[in-house]
Amino acid sequence: MNITKRPSAGLPLYSVLGVAISVMVSLLVFSCATARKYDPGAPKVAIARASDAEIAKYGPNFLVNPFKEPSIIVLGKTYDFYIVKISLNLDKQTKIKVIASSQGPSGADTPAAYTQAEFVHFWDVVSNEGGPNDGEYERRKTTIERTVIPELSFSEGSGQNSYFLVFVGKHPVKRPITYEVQVILDSGEAFVFSETLE
Repeated sequence: MNITKRPSAGLPLYSVLGVAISVMVSLLVFSCATARKYDPGAPKVAIARASDAEIAKYGPNFLVNPFKEPSIIVLGKTYDFYIVKISLNLDKQTKIKVIASSQGPSGADTPAAYTQAEFVHFWDVVSNEGGPNDGEYERRKTTIERTVIPELSFSEGSGQNSYFLVFVGKHPVKRPITYEVQVILDSGEAFVFSETLE
């Protein structure tokens, strides 16, 4: 589900320009996916928890940065995110399957991994499909479309690319919680990442 928020004809020119400039900046700067050439000396797949620095470069708060948890003044944080970065280094077009899971205490709700369309929909619901600021909405949505894994099964071209996979859970997520991500290539090679938060 991809929802594009467009300014209405009645909006003043500066609002339209603001949206256009915001989208252009996002396209040029706020990108996780890259287009570098295949490096035979680097691993085909690397999986790790995204660092705070990697997340911070997309903006200072959740109004523009989709990787910052939403919060309400009275209630505080409403969701917890756990973000995994999947880096690919492929010598040819490759079919990829991702298996993502989380396991917590017995009976506890556990975070779910969101693909690109699911994460866009999550923010549509949380922000009431954009709220009052079209520029912030477009920037956040564009960042998701350029950085979050497209699907759990997809085809990727040759070269180096990286994507975020976001686990979303209701705050507070009960611990201990274990996150596991497997990336399986069509050659049969499998790569596994796991981390337990106490």
